[in-house]
Amino acid sequence: MEKRIDLRSSITTEDIVKLFKSEEYFFMLESNRANDMQSCFTYIGIRPQDYVIANAVGTELIEEFNDFYYKYRKGEKNLTFPCFFSFLTYDLGMSFLNVKSKFEYNSNIPQGYLGYYPVVIELDERSNKATICYDTDWESSAILLKQKIDNYIKGIPKLLVRYHEFTYTENFESYANKIDIIKNYIYEGDVYQINYTRRFNGFIEKADYNDMYLKLKRTNPAPFSAFIRHSDWAIISSSPERLIKSTKGILETRPIKGTIERGNNFLTEFINKIKLKNSEKDKSELLMIVDLERNDLSRVSESGSVRVDELFKIETYETIHHLVSTIRSRIKSDLTPFDVLYRLFPGGSITGTPKKRAIEIIDELEDFSRGIYTGTIGYIKENGDFDFNIAIRTIVIEGNEFNYNVGGGITWKSETEAEYMETEHKGLGLKRSLNFEL
Repeated sequence: MEKRIDLRSSITTEDIVKLFKSEEYFFMLESNRANDMQSCFTYIGIRPQDYVIANAVGTELIEEFNDFYYKYRKGEKNLTFPCFFSFLTYDLGMSFLNVKSKFEYNSNIPQGYLGYYPVVIELDERSNKATICYDTDWESSAILLKQKIDNYIKGIPKLLVRYHEFTYTENFESYANKIDIIKNYIYEGDVYQINYTRRFNGFIEKADYNDMYLKLKRTNPAPFSAFIRHSDWAIISSSPERLIKSTKGILETRPIKGTIERGNNFLTEFINKIKLKNSEKDKSELLMIVDLERNDLSRVSESGSVRVDELFKIETYETIHHLVSTIRSRIKSDLTPFDVLYRLFPGGSITGTPKKRAIEIIDELEDFSRGIYTGTIGYIKENGDFDFNIAIRTIVIEGNEFNYNVGGGITWKSETEAEYMETEHKGLGLKRSLNFEL
């Protein structure tokens, strides 16, 4: 049975990050965009009771994660907080489609992780109410957690991110050559669209993972943010995109395609939104992905239940506007959350269409393993509900080195220079969090 302990309303995510700065496999799934109803809660897991690291790929991995899920799931539908936290890299998603990468995975960050968290902090972004949610078997741990939070004295965030160097892995000439190759694949009929990305690398002097996350959430707030911390690495994400959500058996995915920069006044904001709304290139790009996602959803949904509820909605973020669609369906009753991920992941908006061929071409053209970038991060509740993002706008730090990727969908109508500048605008919030500007 689930129980709850209310915390004082003045507690913030900044307080939690600083208070528990030494915990490993700490996670925070944060909604930090004001008035965004896509994600109303922030969930924080301090210490897993148990966890499993991916030791397999493809169907073997899904079996491994399903076994862990059933081991700790009690089947109590009245437990409504996320007991399970998980992330999967894009590289694992490739294995779901039987695509072998040319790269060896050489990161300290696990390719996949699933942890069981019987005590979770929940923050309601609408009411600013903070609550400790816990299974009755873990009441003593919840009480100790409350005491630690109550005894916490607020301090001033340091935010002392300092950089030493920052490099692009691909200049415009190289980027343009890759776009030409992609267009040739499109001309030959291999694909209709490819999501091609660029990588940015750097070295941070005196890196503090907590400070970096706090800076990013202020410079680039997003509804599906995530912060995962270990002793020698961290994943810091300010993603605007949901991969898949399930609430009481209703699935929802929200692909994003189509981007334009923010204006610097009311008039240019209005003009840019109209341009995006009327862009045939951006709308056709989104339509291709909507069709792909509808097909993917049909594999995990009851027959005839897939529907498009929003098609060309404009959403505004710190540095850009996006075109977004919402697709919903009713899940097949015999599927676990990981069965669904196996059939949907990686998301079509960050691969292209058709998906498998697009992934093969991406692996051929990109000069790096994507890792957690365009992977997925999310939670699973005891009652079976779940919510996973697409890990874009994501900084990966290992030691004092960092990298992040930005990309966009390339179609036959894409203009190379415009696509190149789109990657710059998408990465602007991340650069600001690292004390860089264009």
